[in-house]
Amino acid sequence: MTSPIDIVHDLQAFMRVWDVELRFFKTMVKHLDEKYKVTPYSIDDEYCYGFKMNGIVYGWDYTTEELYLDGDTSTPAVTSGPAYEYALLYDKALTTAYHNVEKEMTRRGWVYDPDEYCHNLYKDGWITDLAYWSGGSEFDDAVGEIEYEEGL
Repeated sequence: MTSPIDIVHDLQAFMRVWDVELRFFKTMVKHLDEKYKVTPYSIDDEYCYGFKMNGIVYGWDYTTEELYLDGDTSTPAVTSGPAYEYALLYDKALTTAYHNVEKEMTRRGWVYDPDEYCHNLYKDGWITDLAYWSGGSEFDDAVGEIEYEEGL
């Protein structure tokens, strides 16, 4: 059985990876924003990243991985051009961060299940969750209740 101390050390390691990934992600987005002359734009859809380029508002839908004008999914998707290139590169930076954290979880023997706001984590009967982008957060704010269930 994995000890509670080892569980906490793993979770702290995941938080450190999130911290590194957050800094890298912010650097990448800043570079992309400058290169494509993009400004973030608030769209009233939690599953959509909004941005403005050349006075036009776009929304990248994370669930369908498609780009729409004004984030309006009832319009035809934008499938080419600089805004589309930007959205793909932005999404690649984002998914790379998640992949790197998940790779560390796998390396340490955890099974993870991505949820809306966190990874649900399982290892040797231990169960908890870890908030996305938790690097730099307090442990108690980033990690859910840690429970042990015999035989899981």
